[in-house]
Amino acid sequence: MINRLPLDSGERLIWAGRPQSASYAPKKGALTFLFGIPFFAFAVFWTYTASSGPTQGPIQFFWIWGLPFLAVGLGLVLSPGWYFLRAGRTTYTLTSRRAVIDTSGPFARRVSLPLEQIPFVELQGGAGGVGHVLFREVAVSNRNNGMPTKDGFIAIPDAEKVDRLLRDSIAKLRSHPAVASK
Repeated sequence: MINRLPLDSGERLIWAGRPQSASYAPKKGALTFLFGIPFFAFAVFWTYTASSGPTQGPIQFFWIWGLPFLAVGLGLVLSPGWYFLRAGRTTYTLTSRRAVIDTSGPFARRVSLPLEQIPFVELQGGAGGVGHVLFREVAVSNRNNGMPTKDGFIAIPDAEKVDRLLRDSIAKLRSHPAVASK
């Protein structure tokens, strides 16, 4: 069962779905992967160079300082794999009152955004294939020089339909707030 989200009184389910892992992973992990390649390569180079230094004295263990950088670089390079696994634990839900992104498992989180607080709705791709329905901005300090990144229902097969359902739900809520809650 896809929807395990408890609904509030008077709230009704409009749509629920899951991202496609093969499309979700590159969308979410592309920047960290690309940044991770030179980071990991430099960490390997530095650690190797430090380990081939003097074999006597305190400097002989200088290469150990490279191990945390190797671990971080490897994590960055493998980030699309993490997102691939995370996609299988992610559920999207659209109700008459809110849009919900729910991820279970390690580092579980639920983002529940009331429809009246959605600042924009943007459809990317989705012309007969997998697409993204974006409706919120997330401030990510490490990427894009602190510029917000758009997020929402990522890598869904019926993106055009969900885009229309979300837009219609927002319009209905804004024009008849009492009707939308029934």
